[in-house]
Amino acid sequence: MADAADIHQRSEHERKYDRQMRLWGGHGQKNIEESHICVLGSGATASESLKNLVLPNIGEFTIVDDAVVSASDLGNNFFVTQDAVGKSRAEVVKENMLEMNNTVKGHHEATAVSSLLTQEKLSFFDKFNVVIATQMYGADVETLASYLQSKNIPLIVARTNGLLGSVRLVVPEICIVESHPDDKRDDLYIYPEQLETFPELKEFINSYDLRMDVTLDESDEAKKIKDVLVNIPAPVITSQRLATYVKEFGKMPQSYKEKEEFKKWLCDGRSDMTNWEQATTFAPIAYATPRRGIDFDVVLKDDAGTNLKDDCDNFWVMVRGLKDFMEKDSSGFLPVTTAIPDFEADSKSYIKLKGIYKARAQRDAELVKGYIEQRLESLGRPKDAIHPAAIERFVKNCRNLHIERMKSLNDEYWSPDIDEIHEAFDEFDMGMLSGGDNTGPEKPKLVNWYFAFRTLDEFMKKEKRLPGSDNASIDSDKEKLKACQKELFEKIKLDRDDFDARCLDEMVRFGGSEPHTIGAFLGGVVSQAVLKIVLRQYYPFNHTLIYDGIFCKAKTFKF
Repeated sequence: MADAADIHQRSEHERKYDRQMRLWGGHGQKNIEESHICVLGSGATASESLKNLVLPNIGEFTIVDDAVVSASDLGNNFFVTQDAVGKSRAEVVKENMLEMNNTVKGHHEATAVSSLLTQEKLSFFDKFNVVIATQMYGADVETLASYLQSKNIPLIVARTNGLLGSVRLVVPEICIVESHPDDKRDDLYIYPEQLETFPELKEFINSYDLRMDVTLDESDEAKKIKDVLVNIPAPVITSQRLATYVKEFGKMPQSYKEKEEFKKWLCDGRSDMTNWEQATTFAPIAYATPRRGIDFDVVLKDDAGTNLKDDCDNFWVMVRGLKDFMEKDSSGFLPVTTAIPDFEADSKSYIKLKGIYKARAQRDAELVKGYIEQRLESLGRPKDAIHPAAIERFVKNCRNLHIERMKSLNDEYWSPDIDEIHEAFDEFDMGMLSGGDNTGPEKPKLVNWYFAFRTLDEFMKKEKRLPGSDNASIDSDKEKLKACQKELFEKIKLDRDDFDARCLDEMVRFGGSEPHTIGAFLGGVVSQAVLKIVLRQYYPFNHTLIYDGIFCKAKTFKF
């Protein structure tokens, strides 16, 4: 009976999360369900971020916030209700989150975030996979970012101020096997030098007679020949015709004109057959040099995958094993893949060809696996430290590996790329124009909002509050904030006199408010980034996103 119950539970789980598992697979879902996320704050931005993680079944979350539910929360946070006024906001949000998905584990700490940022208590964050810090400014952000950087724990800082939003990802390194690129490039291994390393495929290709000496007229004999020709796999046609072209012209087609002429020449007299016409679409795969050696790929030529460190991520061990295979077994080419496109052919030929690719791909994958195991042992790790399924996925996706490294918060704040900043200020932006008639004041460039948020950090350090809050003098805060902006530019040695001070006035006017619409938008951005980090699939932006809800514009900066 227990087994039957387990089967029912598994099927119910698969049914419930079927759609998302189609995107990232069962192994991706497992990564999500084994994660523990920490959310600092329980306002609209925090709640919306967490909601988008609870629904796909994040394993566990902990909310940290000492705030109590107030009347103002009722207007901007869907996850608190009127009967909760006066109660711990972290607890109320936690309970409402668990109502949406009772398989998730939730915790709350009704304590001030700043109390956890002392040297004695920072270890509180060690148990989390990702930390989301909302509505945090000033020294607290820098302290938290510095500690998590040292522990290699990803941090996402999300701030909403009125109709403006900022999201900063602080992730030292994301190693991504399944990047899901939009521009996938097929690799049929029919480039001449590749084909020489694949004798089984070469033999299959040469087993066909294209009968180019026959004119396909209306005779009975020609019709019989055509019945055979229409079933030849398109890659066979492409490969054979390229070999003939090289033999006749003494070279591969090189210029655009030659390549276009080759495509026409390829199916000369055969263009009324689908498979021959389709063969022209595979021509670039045949005559364009495939990715060979390690220099073609940013990940493969990265030093981290060449000179392995004792504490390196398993990703780099697999990269090193792949490079070993390319250097020793494949003349520098990547392993054969079974991800070949569909093409016209009779069932027998298609199945046979697929079988040839599959057998060689399995052989290559086993060789790569062997090299990876050798590298693991050389690092003093168990031979089976990486699950065979993970290695299989790695080899399958080795053409689309991705590495994302981000600046530390400290480097961004105090050693920014000044040239990039100048470029952002000087860049022409059509979106700045107010209307179709180009009348009225220009809209602020998003880089101005970026520095407006940075100025809030400096204001917080001095005043221990946000400008425009706590019944402070609006005019006084505007002057103080402008002074902070000038001091900030002096500190980072940024010489600009075209900063739009209107952005600072807006920051004061908003007073740290957190409208639900902006919090919901940022919550979507944050949760998507968290999922990508946890899944290690796709890849997030690098590193700061600024959202202008006044004019509905967004832009990422990498200073």
